[in-house]
Amino acid sequence: SYFCAMKILMIGDRHDTHGSLARALRARGHAVDLIWDEAEIASRRNGPFARIRFLYDVTQRFPELAGYDVVQLFGPRYLPFAYGKIKYIFGELKKRNRYMGLTVSEPGYMYASAAVKSGLFRFSMYRTGSEKSALARMAPHAEYELLSNDLRDYTHWLLAETEGVMALAPEYAIPLRESVGKSLFGVPWPVEPAHSLPWRDGRIYMRLSGNHNDDVAYGRTSLRLAAEKIAAASGGRCVMEERGDAGSPSVLLDSMTSYSPGIEALQAMASGTIAVSGAQPEYYECIGAGENERPVICGVPDGEQAVARELAGLIADADAFASRSEQSRHFIEKYHSPAIAARRFENYWKEKIG
Repeated sequence: SYFCAMKILMIGDRHDTHGSLARALRARGHAVDLIWDEAEIASRRNGPFARIRFLYDVTQRFPELAGYDVVQLFGPRYLPFAYGKIKYIFGELKKRNRYMGLTVSEPGYMYASAAVKSGLFRFSMYRTGSEKSALARMAPHAEYELLSNDLRDYTHWLLAETEGVMALAPEYAIPLRESVGKSLFGVPWPVEPAHSLPWRDGRIYMRLSGNHNDDVAYGRTSLRLAAEKIAAASGGRCVMEERGDAGSPSVLLDSMTSYSPGIEALQAMASGTIAVSGAQPEYYECIGAGENERPVICGVPDGEQAVARELAGLIADADAFASRSEQSRHFIEKYHSPAIAARRFENYWKEKIG
């Protein structure tokens, strides 16, 4: 049964996050519009005066972007404008609509502050305990950019002006609990079911996620070295392939510095890929998974050598490998379906709207 159907505007998208959530909400009877997705933003941010023209187009659309129950913005830094201009856009939308929501799905000021200053995390891309990570040592500007005074002030303003903050992973929720309070709600990253399976020619294919620019941040360099050793010792049964190769990999090497799997890992798991990624107790608790539902190979706290041993054991046992692959697929269907995300989103705003 539905309460009164909502009219929702979603601004921005990456990895089909808002897209899959929008489709699931429409299936539940809500009217949902999605604007300025990833492809449109990419086409509007480059070239002479491109952002000026885009900003003008945004302001011209204000009259039609009105009368929504909820306006959900994809992340504090999604729109390709200076913080002052985003504040202006946000303020104009707030005047014209009932509630403003924010989706948090990537590191920002609050995450960096929690990792570097507050010590809220056991480990992160910037610290392991009190020790600087490889990223912090090699590229200190990465954390400095996220800890700038301008981003701090803008982030605090945005959180104060937002009636609902939707966190898609525990590492993004943890830093917000104290400052946001009851306006914070967690939603599992929505992942559409997949129909292709990662079996191509009987061999096991391993691949890194993301791109080479963030390998240090997510600890993939050590994962790659461990995987290459496994491939070299497999007698051709196991192959380390390059990013961009066709088909789903059998194993995706995703992260050694996160509390939860990234969206690329989750989407790969939907097709039966085995993920090496973050999977801390906070993640399983957040989605409600049981003690016996742990399909992700997690390298923290035991390190890449423990990952290598577990992978080698699975590769040596075809039945165990197939079983873990099937567990991965069922895990996504059970805990990350867009329908679950839509219900949590709906429940939060149902209570807020009344």
